[in-house]
Amino acid sequence: MLRDILVYADGRAEAQHRLNYAAGLARDHQAHLTALHIRHPPFIPADVMGTGVADTVIQVQREAQEEQAKAARKMVDATAGRFGINIEWRDVEGDIDNTLVAHGYYSDLVVIGQRQTGLDLEPPYSPDPGRTIVTAGRPVIVFPRDREVKTVGRNILIAWKASAPAARAVSDALPLLRQAREVTVMEVTEDAVSRRIIGADIATHLSRQGVTLAVEPFIASAADAFPLIQTRAMDLGVDMIVMGGYGYPRLWEIMLGGVTRRMLQELFVPVFFSH
Repeated sequence: MLRDILVYADGRAEAQHRLNYAAGLARDHQAHLTALHIRHPPFIPADVMGTGVADTVIQVQREAQEEQAKAARKMVDATAGRFGINIEWRDVEGDIDNTLVAHGYYSDLVVIGQRQTGLDLEPPYSPDPGRTIVTAGRPVIVFPRDREVKTVGRNILIAWKASAPAARAVSDALPLLRQAREVTVMEVTEDAVSRRIIGADIATHLSRQGVTLAVEPFIASAADAFPLIQTRAMDLGVDMIVMGGYGYPRLWEIMLGGVTRRMLQELFVPVFFSH
């Protein structure tokens, strides 16, 4: 059951769609929703001449972050009113990735967006999805940048692969899968001569969990897996994809699986990842 959802909230316009999505999830599952806003510690430039420039820069940063926090809080309060729910507001300072993960430990689900970065000399102002997926220990929904999704978990595509991350993702997503109106299991495999029926095992398991679904097997190379998933998801009009997040915590930057990397780069619907 989903009882505790954490959503990353900032004051930028693109955060509104993500916040609406998280609020819809919380309302539909009668879950507690926490909106987390994170302020970066001030960047302190060298001031070897003792001109006082560093103090001025820090003050400007503090003022800018205060304005962002006010904008985020206003957005969160307005969203709570529209959805008729309570949203807990948290405004903290710290490293954005480590702080998000630390708060995520105490939730059932974390909702973030595609990574947004500022200028080269600025710290990133949104969490890194790849790092969050492999370190949070919780399922993570990554929401596409600049895209509105009006339904929440009504039509779900499971990008299945017989692996531990995919099995974990399906298990973690069961509260969503049981409430969905349509669920499709899509398995892409290169094994054209296997005696097993592609996708049948996971379909049987999910049916015993009360999930009604359809199965779509595809025989194709690993390189073609992402384009197939993308095309089929668009054809079906899904509003969520469930899949395993493949990677290793110590090497998450370079070791995320190819489909995971491409999905994060070319996100077109919210994706529910577990690792």
